[in-house]
Amino acid sequence: MYNFADVSAKYFYWIFSRNFYDRVQSMTAKSSVDSVRMEMIADMSIPLPPTLAEQERIAGALSSIDTLIGALNEQIEKKRHIKQGTIQNLFKESRKWWRRPLGEILCPIQKGTLKTTKLKPVGYPVINSGKTLYGYYDNYNNVGEAITVAARGEYAGWISYFNEKFWAGGLCYPYASKDKKSLNTKFLYYALKLVEGDIMENLVARGSIPALNKSDLEQFIVLIPPTIEEQVTIANILSSMDTEIAALEQKRDKYIAIKSGMMQDLLTGKIRLV
Repeated sequence: MYNFADVSAKYFYWIFSRNFYDRVQSMTAKSSVDSVRMEMIADMSIPLPPTLAEQERIAGALSSIDTLIGALNEQIEKKRHIKQGTIQNLFKESRKWWRRPLGEILCPIQKGTLKTTKLKPVGYPVINSGKTLYGYYDNYNNVGEAITVAARGEYAGWISYFNEKFWAGGLCYPYASKDKKSLNTKFLYYALKLVEGDIMENLVARGSIPALNKSDLEQFIVLIPPTIEEQVTIANILSSMDTEIAALEQKRDKYIAIKSGMMQDLLTGKIRLV
């Protein structure tokens, strides 16, 4: 689409991209679209502000916030690369560390099946078989520092960390440190995240439903600095970097929400830029 007459091409991009999918979906009985036919869009109505100047102001406003979101994504990616390099440097002396099976340094803690599938928007976090929170519940079965490992499903082997009251579901393996004087739980979390891919690839049985055997997990060898001081130092450095990344992600998500609101207001004429 080109050679626009009395229409801002960038404005057209924003309004067309916003309405295109709904338009095509409304003209097909299938749940997904295999192809786009000309007749689907030839008669598609495009709401236009009456002046080219207003169209360009709207396009400029949306492009500006899009640029801001893109810059934040670049910062987040840069921070993640820096963190990865830091991890490599911090763990480069790991050949001098202790080698310990997880079952020797961790002890299983309580888990249980939820009594309801109707989780709440607030409450105690629930972790189960996925890589993100399952939701929130009005009860908890664990308190304090813990590591959970997803036991079944697509993300079997995924490692999570908690330092609060939470509910561990029946499809994960929750653990706590056997001796907090010799093992920093947050350090072990980072050490396990470093080899998470190996756990998923080598220990998870790939059947119709991927599953991780508990005894195989507890025989998995991890490398640990011999002093708690070194463990704490490494954990604090990486935790600080995670906090920076989370703050940038929160800022980016805020601007994504603002952009969505702007599109709703500016591309429907609810707010005019005259």
